[in-house]
Amino acid sequence: MTTLTTTALRRLRRAFAVFGLATALFAAACHATASPVAVAFDDAGADAKFSRSRAVNVQRLLAAAGLESSLHPVSALAGGLAPDVSVLHVVWISRLPSASDKAVRAFVARGGKVVVHGSFSPELAGIMGLATPSIDYETPRPGAAAWTGFELPAPRLLDAPERVDNRVAKVARTSSAAPGTRAIAFWRDEAGRRGPVALWRCDTGFWLVRPLYDDGPSAPRVRLVCAMTCALSPPLWKTSALALRKAAWSGRTRRELLRASPRRSRGRVEESLAEAERQDSAVAAAFGRGLYGAAHSNLWLLAAATSRAYAAAHPVRKPSRAILAAWEPTGFGGISGGWEDAAEAMRQAGVTDAFVWCGSLAGSVTDIPGVPAAGSRAGRPDPLPAALRACHARGIRVHAWFAALSFENAPPERRAAFVKAGRLLHRPDGSPLDWLDPANKANVSDIARALRSLASRGVDGVNLDFVRYPGPTVPAREKADPAKIGALVAALRGELRKVAPKARFSACVYGWYPDCISSCGQDWYDWIDRKLVDFAVPMNYAPDVETLRNIEARQKRRRSSIVCGIGAGSNEARLDAAGLLEQLSEAFRSGYGGAAVYPFDARFAEEFLPALKEALR
Repeated sequence: MTTLTTTALRRLRRAFAVFGLATALFAAACHATASPVAVAFDDAGADAKFSRSRAVNVQRLLAAAGLESSLHPVSALAGGLAPDVSVLHVVWISRLPSASDKAVRAFVARGGKVVVHGSFSPELAGIMGLATPSIDYETPRPGAAAWTGFELPAPRLLDAPERVDNRVAKVARTSSAAPGTRAIAFWRDEAGRRGPVALWRCDTGFWLVRPLYDDGPSAPRVRLVCAMTCALSPPLWKTSALALRKAAWSGRTRRELLRASPRRSRGRVEESLAEAERQDSAVAAAFGRGLYGAAHSNLWLLAAATSRAYAAAHPVRKPSRAILAAWEPTGFGGISGGWEDAAEAMRQAGVTDAFVWCGSLAGSVTDIPGVPAAGSRAGRPDPLPAALRACHARGIRVHAWFAALSFENAPPERRAAFVKAGRLLHRPDGSPLDWLDPANKANVSDIARALRSLASRGVDGVNLDFVRYPGPTVPAREKADPAKIGALVAALRGELRKVAPKARFSACVYGWYPDCISSCGQDWYDWIDRKLVDFAVPMNYAPDVETLRNIEARQKRRRSSIVCGIGAGSNEARLDAAGLLEQLSEAFRSGYGGAAVYPFDARFAEEFLPALKEALR
């Protein structure tokens, strides 16, 4: 079995932002000695892909707190619980296989502790002293469409947050089945009313009733996962604290930062360094008394101060006409204050263009004739008018972001109708994929109708995504044909000109050109040469600037017609603020027409905004 390890102590390169310390850590996962924390995911159930995704997210949260962890499929968990492991995170597992059940019970018997991130497993519930969770979900009362997060009332775990924002429409029911089990956090709905239990404290660990999603600020999620892990194994407070302190100062001593500072920002660098040194003195004092857990509140502030100092010392020189775009992947603004707060944060970050998620033919968050509302739209008004008002008031252009050929998450009856009409591509075994056939006339017509509708709403452009075949990771029976994709792009361009001739037409594309021509039929340089798009946005998502330069080497022509996509929080890269600034500088220096950052969310607002405000002055 392969063990993946986040090297949280050896590879915290430039990881200085308050909660962005996992940049190089997770991307550089490698073989290493056993870590005291293990993370298990479901590798066989119906939700295996989701389980692994959330398990990887737990690893990232742990890495952001300076804690190394190893990743294991639940089917092989018996071999993953080495003697050095003291805490096991189990993520979205429906049932424990017999061998793994025995392994977890033996682990607990020898003093190991468990954190469950959502499960319906009766075996896990029994181990944790809870009743088996019911699929009879708990939903908010009338007047509230969703639970917006959960609160941890006092007395809380050491360094745990007061609240974790996570929006969800329903949560599983469970109850205590053992004297030592108690509720320590509760959901709140949109009206602020308390709901069911969100987190249980058990003799054997903790039980979250659902996995943590990536919505809401990331800082509370990092602190919660760190607090639970270290509460179960107190020596880990020291491990975390030492790693966080090292990361905060990594590669930026006072002398180095002052030497790098332009004269005009020297004062701001010195001010931030003074704050960093005050926090570091408090950290040192806590360390001297052995209070490593208590030092964490100062460690987060120390990281924030060194982050500001670095940003002020390394300004980003953006050409005056260059685009600085951000993808907002929900359609609703991506942060708790909605579009007014989101647009203001974008303005302060120097964003000129917002790619606002609208949906696909499977489901839309904005009103598109003939397209059903996406699940995330439930109970909420169309967000596009608010996005246009808020962004235009601040001089930010709005591009309607639409997934052309993806058909994921379509309502079952709609999917069945498309399958019957022969509108989907197929797997090699002949079963239908959730992917539209780009040559099907009905698909072309419906996509064109959707884009015409969006373009007529006053947007400044349309940003087209998933305009390709599925690609090598999702094999299709049909051969990837660049001519068919090019014909689709040409047809859509013509349709847009009819209703909004001044609207800019752009496409998200794969960065590794020309490999994407054969792998997914995406010859996007041809689209630029034929003026089918005003600009292309290759998703040049890279964990470091060296990798970005390797991708850039594939994009030497027509860079003024290319906006470099930067994955600040993508599967391929999880940048900290320093990494984002470095890649933005590289993109602008290399002559691209601009850069686009994915995603704009609460983490962008809390972590990247302060650095961007400093660096773009």
